[in-house]
Amino acid sequence: MKKFITILLILGGACSYSVAVYIENQILDGQGKIAQAEKNLDQLDSTLSLTPYTAPLGRGIRGHADRKIEAGKEQIEKYSDLEKQLKVIGIASFSLGVILSPFAFRRAKGKNKK
Repeated sequence: MKKFITILLILGGACSYSVAVYIENQILDGQGKIAQAEKNLDQLDSTLSLTPYTAPLGRGIRGHADRKIEAGKEQIEKYSDLEKQLKVIGIASFSLGVILSPFAFRRAKGKNKK
């Protein structure tokens, strides 16, 4: 039973950390997309504000896009917290499994135990 728990801790920790790294990569990708969208939106806004006829259209587009960008930032924040928690859990679980492994896999002296 000790061996099973030790292996489970090591594998669970490694999996948790791997998922955290994947989430971190997705967060970085999302932040890049948001930065690009904000840049494009600023360009569009400056172009549409050149004439008084297109300015209301630019404000309408800007308002809708800003709401979507804010929603994306909120999602990134939520997943960033999850990523940090998974990293801590993964490192702690893996470390605990490694620390316990010598005790779980040692053989008793003088006994022929398997």
